[in-house]
Amino acid sequence: KKKAVSLLPKEIDANLMDVTNPFSDGSSTAFFWHVPKCGGTTLQRLYWCMGFTLANEVGANPKFGYNERDDLIAFRPWDNNPGQVVNVDVSSHEGIMNAKKKGFLVNSLDPSHPHVDLISTT
Repeated sequence: KKKAVSLLPKEIDANLMDVTNPFSDGSSTAFFWHVPKCGGTTLQRLYWCMGFTLANEVGANPKFGYNERDDLIAFRPWDNNPGQVVNVDVSSHEGIMNAKKKGFLVNSLDPSHPHVDLISTT
């Protein structure tokens, strides 16, 4: 089987995996690039309704009261929805740097860190 030629920079290509191969080792996290007006919000809502944990801008929204914490936690922002978010914002450079400072995805196998099913950013 011939390997496809990638147009991506090698640093990005080296960290991608074939989505047709299932991953269940616990060391991989799906990253979803949310392109506005392409159904991304619908996909995020579907994940929340299914009880998944997301990392997006919702987790750092001050109205929920978890944005100033130094530790990583997953919480349910809405009582009538089983989905959770992690208290980070991965939709901006500042948010990504703050998430890194908290240890987000530094060691995804660390049992003290919340499990994240999907990272979504615009």
